[in-house]
Amino acid sequence: MQILSLQSVSSPPESLLFLEVQASVGGEDGADHPANLFLNAGLQNGVLFRTVVDMVTGQLSDARSRFLGLRAPKLFSVIVRGRRAMLCLSSRPWLGYIHQGHFLLTPLSYETLEYAASFSSDQCAEGLVAVAGDALRVFTIERLGETFNETAIPLRYTPRKFVHHPKRKLLVIIESDQGAFPAEEREALKRECFEAAGMGENGEQMDNGGDDEDKDDPLSDEQYGYPKAESSRWVSCIRVLDPRSTTTTCLLELQDNEAAFSICTVNFHDKEYGTLLAVGTAKGLQFWPKKSFEAGYIHIYRFKEDGRSLELLHKTQVDGVPLAMCQFQGRLLTGIGSVLRLYDLGKRRLLRKCENKLFPNAINSIHTYRDRIYVGDIQESFHYCKYRRDENQLYIFADDTVPRWLTASYHIDFDTMAGADKFGNFYFVRLPQDVSDEIEEDPTGGKIKWEQGKLNGAPNKVEEK
Repeated sequence: MQILSLQSVSSPPESLLFLEVQASVGGEDGADHPANLFLNAGLQNGVLFRTVVDMVTGQLSDARSRFLGLRAPKLFSVIVRGRRAMLCLSSRPWLGYIHQGHFLLTPLSYETLEYAASFSSDQCAEGLVAVAGDALRVFTIERLGETFNETAIPLRYTPRKFVHHPKRKLLVIIESDQGAFPAEEREALKRECFEAAGMGENGEQMDNGGDDEDKDDPLSDEQYGYPKAESSRWVSCIRVLDPRSTTTTCLLELQDNEAAFSICTVNFHDKEYGTLLAVGTAKGLQFWPKKSFEAGYIHIYRFKEDGRSLELLHKTQVDGVPLAMCQFQGRLLTGIGSVLRLYDLGKRRLLRKCENKLFPNAINSIHTYRDRIYVGDIQESFHYCKYRRDENQLYIFADDTVPRWLTASYHIDFDTMAGADKFGNFYFVRLPQDVSDEIEEDPTGGKIKWEQGKLNGAPNKVEEK
């Protein structure tokens, strides 16, 4: 035997695998293209080393490496879509396969595996059997070619917004529906209908001689939808969800025809309660024939049991619908109708500190960075604001010249915001660099110019990109 080629690696190899990959099938001439031979090596430092092997000379070329995990990858040959593929078992399993003429190495949404092998049977054409801890697992690979893995979690109502707990990695979701019945009332009405349908003409229960499948719900809500109620009726709930186990740890149903529209986590200056949850709700909201509501509220909840449950601290009534909320310098910044208002935490309710009433329509998004506040108006795009703590005042120093019907927004950097409107447009707005420098160098922060204004708006204008 003689050495045909030599390749140095960064760590001792733990596992080796030759993988012959056919680039494509059925070209323009109807013939298959020649296959390539790859040498794959799982190194002890958790890196997968991959290089091309010349089938004639045995020379190694085009070496590539990728870090897969903290454990040394173990390589196994498996069959996927009738072709050979590679299964890499490190801290998490990875699958290397050919999809649309390209080699893809993607992680699997599965637990850590020790050993694996492929098999084929009448019940499972392409299956995998693997050892995970002290258990033997049999599974199949689905949805090849997808970059992201998705898991559907059924909710009680339509999800509106969500935030994640910054420390516990839990999701808090607000759900609401208009013209619907609460879940308990809906199930009670369904039981009454089924009981009435199961009664005979003489009042006795009818004997059903069908299969067990007939006993299942023949009118599932997922297929036929939920029964409708009056348009002025709202149902809403707050859900704490563990995304790793897809389990609901807490579910609070809102009462008295309230619906949740905004949510955020906030850390007030008072560190007694730590991270709190703020939820903005409206009671009796109607859109037709005229927009009206009975009252608006801001609920403050405290996390308990390591963030897995919620406890209501207090509830503050406000004079509008709070559509946007955000933490800002140890306080709660809220958009209530066309008013931008700053609150602090009190013992029995939120304490109003300052506000700005000069926004044109309704505030539907708030982002903050340092001392700047980026406010999105539902019809007039973005407004750039500042807060002067010494004067306890909020003021607008820049706005957009184009009236955008804003539906989504995202903060990019100190001077840039990204937005999307309801007409399908995606755009960026940026404050000119000279204007930004002038505002930061101005000891008043542009307050003097703000008092003067320009064209019934802010003294400075952002540029759209």
